[in-house]
Parts: sequence; structure tokens; C-alpha cells
Amino acid sequence: MNFTRQFALIALFATGSSFVHAIPKKTALKAKTAAPKAAPAKPTPRLIREVMGTTQLVGYEGGLGQTFTLGKDMPFNFTLKSAEYTVNRLNVGTQTIFPKGDEKLLVLHFTAHNPTAKSFHFSSNYLSFIAIDSSGVTRKYINELAREVTSESVGLQLNPGQKIDAYTIIRVAAFGAVPKLIVGHIYETKAPIIRYDLRSIAKKLVAPYADPTDNSGATALKLVAAKTGVFYPVSDPFDARLEKIEYSTEKMGGREPGTGQKYCFATFTIRNGSKKSVNASYSYFRADLKDADGEKTAYTTSMLKASRDEESSTQLAPGEEIRVRFYWPIPENVTAKTVLLQYGYDREARTFAFANPN
Repeated sequence: MNFTRQFALIALFATGSSFVHAIPKKTALKAKTAAPKAAPAKPTPRLIREVMGTTQLVGYEGGLGQTFTLGKDMPFNFTLKSAEYTVNRLNVGTQTIFPKGDEKLLVLHFTAHNPTAKSFHFSSNYLSFIAIDSSGVTRKYINELAREVTSESVGLQLNPGQKIDAYTIIRVAAFGAVPKLIVGHIYETKAPIIRYDLRSIAKKLVAPYADPTDNSGATALKLVAAKTGVFYPVSDPFDARLEKIEYSTEKMGGREPGTGQKYCFATFTIRNGSKKSVNASYSYFRADLKDADGEKTAYTTSMLKASRDEESSTQLAPGEEIRVRFYWPIPENVTAKTVLLQYGYDREARTFAFANPN
């Protein structure tokens, strides 16, 4: 072995000894098993406050004289021209709309216009009117539209570019203004609607129907002060006008007054204000008398002819009039103060207090 090779072996053994010493024991090659980590704590669930209800419909805020297009598939233009309160009878076709004593009528005047190139049949089936009155009650319209001037029921072929002026009616509470009116397209229920705030839009009631304690002019009286010589809408079909109040000790209705009594009788003109012929008889009215002492004498359920001691029951055509008498037995020494006239025995009816003109 030469010197060079001997030196290399010595060097190799020296290095190898160091290398072997550096190798870790077999057991050291095994990784230590890590302790299992604890699972993260689940967060406490947080409740989200939910409130049930309906989503407000998409729509426009409308004003008088503004035109809106209702619907896309079957569109038409709508313009609300005016709104008013009344307690008068209104006719729609042959139908008579008459408010009870706890009601007034909201009358809506509008224009409908066909903006398309196609004609379509326009009627009450196209429009929806809903009012929220002062009592918070939702009130729907009468499902009828009437043409202005003629009051005929609307149902016609609306040609391209054609317009029609019409009105409809909603029964609302007798007291307070109507804060909200919603107008929509009946067929296209997802189409935008129009909302109106009627508190500053609707025309006020006038005397003698308006309650003077309500500055808004939107509350209708249930007891109306009536004057001689003026017609008032007393019932669904009939207007009544007081002509005179007189006294008699003669027989009335085939009966003489009792001892110490006399008859008070009031002569009225009755007019048929509806669009249909109606039989005018005692059952359409309730006529009570209040005397100067404040005592009330109930209706005798009798309506006599104006000049004869005979019961009156006559068929009246639209606009036709008849003169009749109501009567009551009262003490000889008292006078009549007021005739309280209303529609039949409906306790919800509006009462008209006709003052004695004498």
C-alpha cells in the first residue's frame, strides 16, 4: 500500500467515525405524536328579528290632473280630474247609490284614454279603486263606472286615441277625510299602482250636510237641518220638500183626534229621483213629530193624499212628483216644532229635521 492510499483510508475512517456518530438513534426518527387540539367552541346562534307583513305595492304618488299609464300588456292612460264628498243620491246606469247615516259618498271624476294603436272594450273590469278612510277601513268602489252627464254605465269599444270622461263612487265613513286612494289595473295586478292623498284634494261637504265642528269639511251630519220649500234626498229613490204645517180637529185617516187633542199634519211634495219607476207608499218613510215642548210623537205609519182623507200609494216614474200628508195627534195647546223625516225604519238612515215655518 503506498503512502497516498494509506493516507486516504485514514482520512476516510476519521470522517466516517464522525458521520456515524452524527446519525440519531432509530427511535429518534419517530416524530412525537402531537396532543389532539380541542374542537373550537360553536358560536351561540343569534336570532334575527323578523316581522310579518306585506310589501308595499310599487306605484306612483299622484295628483289631480296628472296622467299615468296603467298596465303594459293592456295599457291605458288614467287622469284623476277631481274628487268630492256628498250625501246626495247618485245614479249609475239604473242603479241608485245612496249613503246611510254613518256614511258619505266619495265621488271620483276621471278620464280614461286609449294610447295604443288597437281598440279594446273598456268597462269597470279594467280599473280598481280602493280607499282607506278615516276609520282605517279599506273601502272598495261600487264595481261600476258611469259616464259624465248621462250617468250611463260605462261599457264601450275605446278606439285608438279615444278618451272617455267618467266617474265612480266609494262608500266611506261619514266622519273625517280620506287619507289614501289607490287606483290600479284589475287585469295586471303586478303593474304599478297610483296613490293619492285625498286630504287636500277632495272637495268639502257644504251646508247643511257638513258638520260645522270639523274644519276639514269632511264630516257629514247624521241629523240635517232642513228648510221649507227645498228638496232633500230622504231615501234611496225619493226627495222630499215640506210645503206647510197645519192643524185640524177633523177626521184624519178615518179617525178623530182624542179628547183634548188635535191633528197636526205636514204637506210634502215627494219626487222620484231615481232612474226607475217606484211605488211611493208610507213604507218608504218614517215621519216623527217633535212639538214645542220637546215631546216626540211617533209615525202613524200612514201617508195620506194631499187633499183627501185617503191613503196615498202611487207609482212614480223617474222625475215625477206627488203631494202627500203625514199627520200626528198632539195636545190642543201645543204647536209643532220639527218634522223628522227619514228613510223607512232603518235606524242607520240620515234624518232630515224640517222646521215649522209658522
